[in-house]
Amino acid sequence: PEQSYIQVSTDNILFICGGTFSGIEHFIARRLGQKVIGFGGTANEFDTETTALKNRDLLIPHLDQKDLIDFGLIPEFVGRLPVIAPMLSLTKEEIIQVMTQPKNALVKQYQAYFDMDGCKLEFTDEALADIAAIVLERETGVRALRALFEELLLELRYDLPNRKDSNRFVITREIVTARLTPTGKRKGLKDRQKTA
Repeated sequence: PEQSYIQVSTDNILFICGGTFSGIEHFIARRLGQKVIGFGGTANEFDTETTALKNRDLLIPHLDQKDLIDFGLIPEFVGRLPVIAPMLSLTKEEIIQVMTQPKNALVKQYQAYFDMDGCKLEFTDEALADIAAIVLERETGVRALRALFEELLLELRYDLPNRKDSNRFVITREIVTARLTPTGKRKGLKDRQKTA
């Protein structure tokens, strides 16, 4: 309340808004799927019940300002966004690229972490493919990758300083299955209960 106000010129500022807008495909389908002819007519290719749930990527290119407003954004805000650029969902291959290729990719970050302890961390191609498949299955996108990597490598990371038996660790499909899938977690829990 006792702050002085600072005037900011927005002449050379570009605002970019982004988000997943989960469920917005239903609004697009509703808008596009209103063409039903008579009592015996059938909905067009954008039938709300079938297509919107199964084919988000088919619907998302048809996004417009009305859909954003129907979704819940206020018209005054939407009106100030002159360009809408909807993006398609990432493929399994693209998720693998996100994990491995950028300068600060998660795989490189964890390899650097292990390297600080004099260890080498490797991932098989199958393990990376399975991690990408889990991301697609959970429908969380790449924003959940760090949580998956933490879950996958947590025990190993904290045991690292005490491990003198090996300095090379290879993450395989079997390890991913055991640590990140419900069946693997249940099996691990049963094994721990047997030894207790």
